[in-house]
Amino acid sequence: MDDRKMKYSSEFAISFSSGAWTMIPVKNIASEKDVANNGFKEVIDEYYIYLITKLPKIWFDELDCSEDLKKLDIKISYRKKGIVHSNSIKIPFTPTEDTKYIEISEYPHVNIYMLNSNRDKIRYIPINVLPIAIGNENNNDDLRNLEVLYIGKSYSETNNRNIISRLKSHSTLQKILADISCDDPDYEVYVLTMNFDDYNFISQVNGMNENIEIDNRDLNIDRFNSIYESDISKETQVSIVEAAMIKYFQPKYNKIYKDNFPNKSYKILEDVFALDFTGVIVNINSDNLYCRLFSEVVEPSENHSCVFNLSNEDKRQGFFEAFYNTK
Repeated sequence: MDDRKMKYSSEFAISFSSGAWTMIPVKNIASEKDVANNGFKEVIDEYYIYLITKLPKIWFDELDCSEDLKKLDIKISYRKKGIVHSNSIKIPFTPTEDTKYIEISEYPHVNIYMLNSNRDKIRYIPINVLPIAIGNENNNDDLRNLEVLYIGKSYSETNNRNIISRLKSHSTLQKILADISCDDPDYEVYVLTMNFDDYNFISQVNGMNENIEIDNRDLNIDRFNSIYESDISKETQVSIVEAAMIKYFQPKYNKIYKDNFPNKSYKILEDVFALDFTGVIVNINSDNLYCRLFSEVVEPSENHSCVFNLSNEDKRQGFFEAFYNTK
C-alpha cells in the first residue's frame, strides 16, 4: 500500500517552455562562419539545447516555372526501404532582376540554380529547406516526422563552447552518421537547435485534503516567496531541460538520464529540491518548424509535455501525485 502523503496544502512545479527553433542539415555544420553566413548566427549565441534527428534524403526530380519565373512547380523524390516515393509542391517565387533561367542542379540534384543571361549561377535554393513544407503540403508523415536520436546541450558557465563547436568534435554524432550511412542510407541527419524561456513555476493549492502533513498558512506564504524570489542559474536550467527531454523521449543514442531521472542524487536538482519544488514540466512546441517529433517510445506530435514528480522524501507525494493521482 502506498502510504505517501502531501506534505503541504500548496505544492510547486518548476516549468520550462520552448521558444524559437532552427533546423540545420548536419552537412552544413562545417564552421561557425558557415552557419552564421547562412542566417543562423543566433543559433551560435543563444540556443543551448540540440536534437539530432533524421529524415529521408530527398532530391529534386522535376521543375516547371511560369513564364515570369514567379511560380515554381517542384517535384521531389525520396526512398523509403529502397522504394522511390514522390511529392509535389507549388511555391511562389520572387526572382532577382538578373535571374533569367531556373534549373535543377546536376546529380545528386540537391539544388535549384538561378542563372543570369549568360547562364552563370548567381543564387540557389538547397533541397534541405523544403522537406517539412512538402510533408505538410502533401500530408506526408515521412517528410514532417523527425525521429529524435540524441539530445544534448552546449551551455556551460565555465566553458564557452557553443552548439557548433560542440558538434564538430562530437563522437556520438560521428557514430550516428556512420550508422545511418551503413544501416539507413536513404536518410540524412538534421540538427534541431532550440532555446527555452527562463523558468517559471506553477502552484497548486488543495485545502480540502485531510491527509496533509503540515498545513501552515504562513509557512506556505514563505515557501511561495522563496520560489518567487529565486534565481536558479542558467546552466542548471539548461541541464534540467536536457535531462527531462532525454527521460521523456528515451533517444536511442543517449545513456545518461534515460533510466533514473529525476533522482535526488543528481547535482542539477540540488537548487530545485532546496526550493521545495515537487514537479518538473518541460513543454516542447515545434509548431514554428511545422514538424512533429517522435522516438521509439513517443508518438509523433508538434507538442510534447515532459512531466515528472520530484520528491527527496520517501513518504512524500510529488506534484502530480498529490493533485492528479499520477506517479
